[in-house]
Amino acid sequence: VRSPYTRGSYTYWAVGSDGDDSEAFQRPIGNRLFFAGEHTSVGSRGMEGALESAERVSLEVLGALG
Repeated sequence: VRSPYTRGSYTYWAVGSDGDDSEAFQRPIGNRLFFAGEHTSVGSRGMEGALESAERVSLEVLGALG
């Protein structure tokens, strides 16, 4: 099924970018606001990146809960 709203978009870091920006996207704000999504992944893009970031954020939330 093709969604007319996505148009196949994904995050693309430009050639020569050092990835410092991606680290800022991953950083939680306090212990109540966490960011997930393929734009915060390190190893993959697309659906795999979204799942990777979900796993990371799940562990961060568990750590914040104590």
